[in-house]
Amino acid sequence: MTYEMKDGQGSLFRNKKKTNERAPDMNGDVKLDGKMYRIAGWTRTTQNGDKWLSLSIQPKEDRPDASQPMAAEEDLPF
Repeated sequence: MTYEMKDGQGSLFRNKKKTNERAPDMNGDVKLDGKMYRIAGWTRTTQNGDKWLSLSIQPKEDRPDASQPMAAEEDLPF
């Protein structure tokens, strides 16, 4: 049986492939209003030493898909 994410739920996992300091500490997916979004999180610390989580959420369809071939030069509009 395959796991299907319910609306209003998501999962966030530690980023084991972090290659630089600007890369998110965590990433995952969330489902809102029937649409899937990519979520990324960075652990931050205030000047007082309190930890907090900064988040970024983007629709999955807005992310470039590495599986799609690049446009041929003659397909470019300029």
